[in-house]
Amino acid sequence: MAGHSNVGISDGYSVSETLAKQPGLQKVLGGKTYHPFPVGWAVRKQDTDVLNFLNVALGELISSGKLREWALKYKAPWAEFIRY
Repeated sequence: MAGHSNVGISDGYSVSETLAKQPGLQKVLGGKTYHPFPVGWAVRKQDTDVLNFLNVALGELISSGKLREWALKYKAPWAEFIRY
């Protein structure tokens, strides 16, 4: 799929299994999760622009408090675990 980016969002176990079987993928946020409900995001290694965008966007949402605000507003069970 030249010229396209693929991003997957799933639980940590599924991402680990997928990464083991498809070495061309790469974790977003360095594989770190920000709450105890593990979620991993995988991006193809060659899609560095997508990886950088996601890292910056998520970092901004976390550091600004916006992610926590939305999580509390919509009663996300992991809202209290967001740290910034």
